Amino acid sequence: MNSKTDLLEKFLELAEQQTSYRVIMADGIVDDNEIEAQVARVNMLKEKLEKRLSVEDFTLVSEFISELNVLSVICNSKSNF
Repeated sequence: MNSKTDLLEKFLELAEQQTSYRVIMADGIVDDNEIEAQVARVNMLKEKLEKRLSVEDFTLVSEFISELNVLSVICNSKSNF
């Protein structure tokens, strides 16, 4: 493994530990209701972070999440080609 796959693997493991992930993936099918429920969970957590963190800290966390998603997308895109 290399550093990019190590990082993505670590965050995949964290995702797999979440109850929401286990419940959604239990039947191997992701439906629109599950996606909507996950969107609501993410929005709720985002609002909590906005209230608790300074503007600078929230911006840093947001940038980190965005860049992690970029890494995930580009790695998945590369493996599909």
